[in-house]
Amino acid sequence: MNPYQTVAFAPAARSACVPVHAGIAVADGAHAPAVSPSEQDVLCAYGEQAAALLREHAAVVHDAVGRFVESVRDGAAVDQDLAGLVDCLAPGELDAVGTGYARHLERVLGPDATRQDIESHAEAVGQLQALVGIEPAQLITSIGGMRRSAIECCVAARLPQGVRYSLLRVIEERLEDDLQAQLRAASRTFGAYFKALLNEAELPETLWRDALHGMIEPIGHLPGMLACVVLRPNAQGVFEIEAAAGPSAEIFTKLLVSPANAIRLDTRSQDAQTLVSLAWRTHRIHSSGRFDRDERLTRWRGIARSLGVRSSVAIPVLAGPGRCSMVISLLGCFAHQFEAPWMQQFIRTLQSHANRSWRAARAPSAALMLSQDVAQGYRERLFDGGLRMYVQPVLDLHSGQCTKVEALARLELENGRIVAPAYFLPILGEAELDRLFRDGLEQTCAQLQAWDREGLRLDASINLPPSSLLDASCARWVEAALARHRIEPGRLSLELLETQELDFQAQYTALHSLRELGVHLAMDDLGAGYSSLQRLARLPFDTIKVDQSLSLNMRKDPLQTLSLIRAIVRLASDLGRQLVVEGLEDRGVIEAALECGARYGQGYAIARPMPAADFAAWKRGFQPNNRPGEIGSFLGMLACCWRLGRREHEQFPGATQDRVQRFLASHRLAGGELADWYAGLGSGRRLDDADGARFVDWLLQQVRRETDDPASAA
Repeated sequence: MNPYQTVAFAPAARSACVPVHAGIAVADGAHAPAVSPSEQDVLCAYGEQAAALLREHAAVVHDAVGRFVESVRDGAAVDQDLAGLVDCLAPGELDAVGTGYARHLERVLGPDATRQDIESHAEAVGQLQALVGIEPAQLITSIGGMRRSAIECCVAARLPQGVRYSLLRVIEERLEDDLQAQLRAASRTFGAYFKALLNEAELPETLWRDALHGMIEPIGHLPGMLACVVLRPNAQGVFEIEAAAGPSAEIFTKLLVSPANAIRLDTRSQDAQTLVSLAWRTHRIHSSGRFDRDERLTRWRGIARSLGVRSSVAIPVLAGPGRCSMVISLLGCFAHQFEAPWMQQFIRTLQSHANRSWRAARAPSAALMLSQDVAQGYRERLFDGGLRMYVQPVLDLHSGQCTKVEALARLELENGRIVAPAYFLPILGEAELDRLFRDGLEQTCAQLQAWDREGLRLDASINLPPSSLLDASCARWVEAALARHRIEPGRLSLELLETQELDFQAQYTALHSLRELGVHLAMDDLGAGYSSLQRLARLPFDTIKVDQSLSLNMRKDPLQTLSLIRAIVRLASDLGRQLVVEGLEDRGVIEAALECGARYGQGYAIARPMPAADFAAWKRGFQPNNRPGEIGSFLGMLACCWRLGRREHEQFPGATQDRVQRFLASHRLAGGELADWYAGLGSGRRLDDADGARFVDWLLQQVRRETDDPASAA
């Protein structure tokens, strides 16, 4: 399948939140007359009447598709979110994308198309779009273009109002089926990728070779993956394949054995710039979005062409600081396959898992395991007075005010030692998790009541285990705890982990029961694993919490992390959800989160989890390190330049241009080349031109120095 004939730039369709029969606006602002339910049921989008309409007005549909695709194609050339993908296209391929997408839409709106036909083809398109980096958020939010084109063409054709309404209704219902099928396919693709990471070796005694094969086998057979290959240099500096998996793994291994195709570590040869060699030497991930146009990979283009490789990424596996043990190379069959933010997160998580598996296999004594006696002691103590609910403030990053805390379970042993949840949560069964939730909820509500008596009014959130959510008594537990302590339901938020796979209908019923009480619901740890955007869009969450693993990666890979967090912020805004960024560990990360548009956050830079009894004193003495809008770090400066390079407005009130001048002056950079370049960003200069690339690289160096030693950055 040629991806450029099927990849679409986010199909525009009716929003999933708008009923099909809610009425369709026409160009002059009027609406088609309301019809009775019985009349609505007569017109099936796939029935004979619908087919006759589409056949009779095929020219109108064709014109609407052409007009829409042309506008999308023109917009894609200047869309910053699609810049990476468009740059990977050879001359003429953008036109091929438009032609392919037009054929797809005409297939969807063809008179003889069935729902099964549409959904079957849309599944393949949805998977492709996910793999090449078309964000699912774009699929959800791009709801107007095709509808407007259809309306305009219907009006231009002077169709009678009744005919126009019926035709538009058929078009919208078919586009909705197409959209939902693509969302399902994208969700399954994300799920398949992150589920493959669950094969990480769990036992420290696992042999490395067994752990290695167990890790790469599912990855090599993921959608769009041609091979997952593990390479290590031998004594002569030639990379040898230690393990490989995937449909093209065997033939790739045979080809790479040939001396003419071998990858060498020699820094004096052209191989020094190959992705694998760079990953080994720099200990950083390197990728190529377009294999056949990357000059670093010229010698292997023949192999790539024979195998159908269009993109690649090399991931170093680190045995420790400054020590690379091997490189994992992924070969993809689509251009831009390893460049999307979600794919970058997958790659980083794969690297983290590989690092841990290698270290655990090489140093089994370092793994922490609880004996059966210790685990039983933890269980007994937890439910015999040892549960302590610590709290961590959630801050309004704009105002610096804290009006909410997250309640977090801790185990206090009889000797006073505090045990983190990572040590006791995994040993609890479902019944014990239910009891932990009920006891923790009771303590949290009691603490809110105690703070009320002190004149300190706060809201609180608490984690809700999936097993507790699905318990028929869950809503009753929550209602009773709130009533006992006279806490308004709106002051409590229940956080549900994003990584849990639960039956959708069961979740929907349980969550709506809780919503009826008036409590708020949050999707926790978005970005920690795989999730369904349909679940996010259709379930009644009020808040999205960005997992701390994304924020903690801000200093390791700033540009990719900024793009990913900004995409999540925008998605939350489009869906009308509040967003909280976790893992704000220092001032620079807070500044970067603000540049991405985040409003609320929590992390060690604000406060560590603390005993509830200590919170009032903390709040009285708390002074934010960051004045909203001020830049005090090179990471904040980089984020500001990144935002301007994307032509985005200020993301928070009170930010002024002179904040950058103050930062530059404080580092003796005012009036220099950097200041001149920054001034040019506001007048159309791009980040990806020669000067932009030079200054961005310099800022990245300063961020790394700032990370290693905050006092050393120039």
